Amino acid sequence: MRNITAELAERMAKLQAELEGLSKQRMVLDDKQRLAEQKLQALRVILDWEKVSQGEPSHAATSADKAAAWLGVGPRAAVRQLLTEHPEWKVAEIRQRLEADGFDFKGKKPGNVINMAVVSLRRKQNGGG
Repeated sequence: MRNITAELAERMAKLQAELEGLSKQRMVLDDKQRLAEQKLQALRVILDWEKVSQGEPSHAATSADKAAAWLGVGPRAAVRQLLTEHPEWKVAEIRQRLEADGFDFKGKKPGNVINMAVVSLRRKQNGGG
């Protein structure tokens, strides 16, 4: 009977290397997607400013574009922005606003995501890193 241990170990090592390569590619693509989303959002803002300067109604004010306003913005940045505008808001109020605007929580529980962002921001504010 033939011992295939070495062959299996070699195949596993090749697959592991392939998985690591794919993971790196995914990270690069995720970064590129985030950058493209941020650029798109910036262009939307510039377009909106241009329209307003020419007397047209603000495009960002329509409900269909509320979610676009948060495109490419992470939960921590969104929470930071809302707390800057409304420092008295609690997690529930932040959640209501983000959900009403169609913020993409990427399948995670909104309450948990927001709470972690608030805790992180408050630690930073208090010099806790």
